[in-house]
Amino acid sequence: MIHYRPHGNEIEVFRVAAARKLPVLLKGPTGCGKTRFVRYMAEQLGRPLITVACQEDLAAADLTGRFLLEGGATDRKSTRLNSSHLVISYAVFCLKKK
Repeated sequence: MIHYRPHGNEIEVFRVAAARKLPVLLKGPTGCGKTRFVRYMAEQLGRPLITVACQEDLAAADLTGRFLLEGGATDRKSTRLNSSHLVISYAVFCLKKK
């Protein structure tokens, strides 16, 4: 069980965003509790959590997929993380749908 003490209305904001499938950006200094909060919310919502360590050369399309032109047609290339995941946080956290 993950323990988290709210500091404002972040839990309600996160729940509404998750219900509406909206992304949430969490930004703060190292050690301020971003990861703990996301782990707590994943547990509360009963959703598995995927964390991705971001590097300088990582692009959003590496996580969400991209559109490529092939022979005059546009083809969407998916990745393991796609639009069915809720992408959250500056360091990129994803809550998978069950």
